[in-house]
Amino acid sequence: MSDYLVTPILIQYNFLEELCRETTDILSLDLSDKDRHEQYKMSLLLNFNQFLVDSILLLPGDEAEEMFEKLIPAMETGDEDKTLNILNSKPDFLMKVRSEFINIIKNVNK
Repeated sequence: MSDYLVTPILIQYNFLEELCRETTDILSLDLSDKDRHEQYKMSLLLNFNQFLVDSILLLPGDEAEEMFEKLIPAMETGDEDKTLNILNSKPDFLMKVRSEFINIIKNVNK
C-alpha cells in the first residue's frame, strides 16, 4: 500500500472545495489570487487524503481492506457521491476524520 498514492477525495470534488473554504477562514488566508488558491487546494488535497487514508488503515479488523475495495471503483471513475457514501457507510467516519483534521489546523494556527 505504501508504494501508491491513494486519493479518495479528488481535486474536483465539492467536498475538497468546502474544506478549502473552511480552513482558509480558520487560517485567515487571502487566496484571492487563483494560483495561490490552487496551490493551497493541492496541499490540502494531499494532506487531507493522507490523514484520511491513515484513518482508514486504523479501522479494526478487515474494515480497512473492505473499505478500500469499495473505494477503488469510485476513485477510478471520480464519482464523488459514491466515494462519500462509501466513506459514510461507517457512521460518522468521514465527519469525524474531517473534524479531527480541522482541529489539527486550528491547533497549528494558535
